[in-house]
Amino acid sequence: MSFKKVLLIFTLFFTLFFIIGCSESDTSAKGSSSNSAVQSQQSTDETSKTEEVSQSEEAAKQAEETRQSEEAAQQAEAARQAEEAAQQAEAARQAEEAAQQAEVARQAQVNQQQAGQSAYYANCTQAKNAGAAPLYSGQPGYSRKLDRDGDGIACEK
Repeated sequence: MSFKKVLLIFTLFFTLFFIIGCSESDTSAKGSSSNSAVQSQQSTDETSKTEEVSQSEEAAKQAEETRQSEEAAQQAEAARQAEEAAQQAEAARQAEEAAQQAEVARQAQVNQQQAGQSAYYANCTQAKNAGAAPLYSGQPGYSRKLDRDGDGIACEK
């Protein structure tokens, strides 16, 4: 209970007690006491109604503020989710781009390996002119006929 309600009830009881005490001591004052009690009750009722109206207005204000704060929180959450989705889309795009670049690099390496594997040099002059000399065993273009001393290194001189 609010302080105002407690004070109102206390005042009401005090007034009633006072009226009852006066009516026992003086019956002639009973008429005027009951009239003042009715007026006191009416003013108490009016005060109570005014307090209820002000409390309902305050509750409505608080409800509106709560609604506005909830709406602002929802908008902020929606903005955060949109930003997060944009970041995820950007990360996915970057990952896709990196995968494409890796595929291009892999394909270039495969092409280079295939080109190197098909290298054939009829003699060491061709290997030297191609910039491939000296050729080591297992390397594209190496052949035993180019390796004079058989040590695994062709066109070494």
